[in-house]
Amino acid sequence: MKTIIFLNRESYHHDCYEFGKFPEINNFRKIAIIGNDFKDFLPPKYHLMFDKIYVINSDPEKIDTAEIDYLDLSHLCKIVKSEITLSGGYRNVYIITADETNVILAAYLRKKFSLFGDYFNVVQRYRDKIVMKQRLKHNGVKTADFIKFDVNRYKDNKISYYNHICSSLSNQFIIKPALGSASFDTFKISCLSDFQNLNIGEVYNLSNHAFIVEEFIDASIFSCDTLVYKGEIIYSLVSEYSCPPLDSATNKKTCMAIPLPYNSKQSNKITRFAHNILMQLDLISGFNHMEIFERNDGSLIFLEVGARPPGGKSPFCYKVMFNVDLFHHDLLAQIGILNNLNKNITYSGNSCLWGIVPKKYGRINSIKKPEIKSNIDIKWSIKEGDYIDKTTSSITSPAGIFTATNTSYWDLYQDFKLLTKINFYE
Repeated sequence: MKTIIFLNRESYHHDCYEFGKFPEINNFRKIAIIGNDFKDFLPPKYHLMFDKIYVINSDPEKIDTAEIDYLDLSHLCKIVKSEITLSGGYRNVYIITADETNVILAAYLRKKFSLFGDYFNVVQRYRDKIVMKQRLKHNGVKTADFIKFDVNRYKDNKISYYNHICSSLSNQFIIKPALGSASFDTFKISCLSDFQNLNIGEVYNLSNHAFIVEEFIDASIFSCDTLVYKGEIIYSLVSEYSCPPLDSATNKKTCMAIPLPYNSKQSNKITRFAHNILMQLDLISGFNHMEIFERNDGSLIFLEVGARPPGGKSPFCYKVMFNVDLFHHDLLAQIGILNNLNKNITYSGNSCLWGIVPKKYGRINSIKKPEIKSNIDIKWSIKEGDYIDKTTSSITSPAGIFTATNTSYWDLYQDFKLLTKINFYE
């Protein structure tokens, strides 16, 4: 009997791996291991998706640190060892995750128990932004200039350290967790007062969490999502962003992503750049999600990459446009049975984009449905009369999430540009 052990914190990722719809794993035993910080948010349907769900102690303070034991490691290892015995040996057990919080932990467990899959020495390059960028910079890849955030210098003399960063990088810069994901706890610093008023120490124990400081780059941004299997690049899909995701939180911009036509000139340009970077990092099986800047002169700059499929509604958009199921392919690649896959990506005849409506502070007087050519579907988390205060995050809790579809890619792309200028509510 073969067994899949699924490590994840986010319910979103459990939903995307629709285990019941993947015939290749019908005869697999399916196990979920979650921390007790997540158990109260576990939907009842999960009990139908998994043969067994283990709930073990967790320490949220260790999430996104270099420590791997935010879950009770002793208990976790006992579970894995028991499942190996039950399955008839280590060759029958696979550990997977789509959550950046767990990619290092999954790699550690694979190594410890000699399981199939990628190990820490390579996976770390896709998780730790400092390790990642040092390696790429050493190999001549253009990245945003960066330094490691020095906690002691920050505490000792903020003005002096601010001036040092400005002279080393630029007058505007970004501070974010080295082991973070998306734009969570990411800060744009535009002036000294921004730097002095940072609340990093209130959110994180700075002795346990590493931060990276990067130059701020004002440029177009793209993502490249690449499927890798046993050292071979299978295919890549590229999306254009309307703005960096951080702008949705800090500048209250509507942030959208639209897939580019497959094999278009721009898509191929981004893909070639991304593939070179992946070769420098060494390839790991499954999907990776890379973000890349393009300056006005056409030059490309690497931002970061994560060992996971894209988030949000990007997988949905790719499925609409190209009839590919990213999570299905990612799962099969991670457990080593992605065989005889048709690599030919074809356009379905329908195009799709998705976006996040940010929360703006104040009273909501009216909500509007944008008048565009495409069919738009908006899932609102707000209603008229609600009051939004300044503590609300547009990243973790946006005002709305939407998708738009059109049989004309050109019309959809025009709407993509138009939606950046529309006020969804007042």
